[in-house]
Amino acid sequence: MTDQLRGESYMASPGEISSAARKVHTKAMDLKNAERRFSSTLGGIDTWWKGQAGKAFAEDYNQQAKRAMERLCAEMENMKSALDRLSSEIRNADEERRRKELLERQRKAAR
Repeated sequence: MTDQLRGESYMASPGEISSAARKVHTKAMDLKNAERRFSSTLGGIDTWWKGQAGKAFAEDYNQQAKRAMERLCAEMENMKSALDRLSSEIRNADEERRRKELLERQRKAAR
């Protein structure tokens, strides 16, 4: 990630990326829980919303809004997984770089 507004380059740390992944996951779970609560409320819609309008609303919700939220949650989980992979790859690259630097220092010291 870069801060191009100030002309500075900034690479997020693996910890920051993992933290972002956790936040995305938490928000996805919040959305799933809200959808479940709403779906539960709609389950009894006929007790408080009489007629075709209530039935049409529930059908429309189930066919469109609920599916859209499910797709959004799935995309958020995909994003979380991608961020977790990125964090791991950066950690591995950092470890490899440090290992190579150590080997180079040892090689130079042995001369």
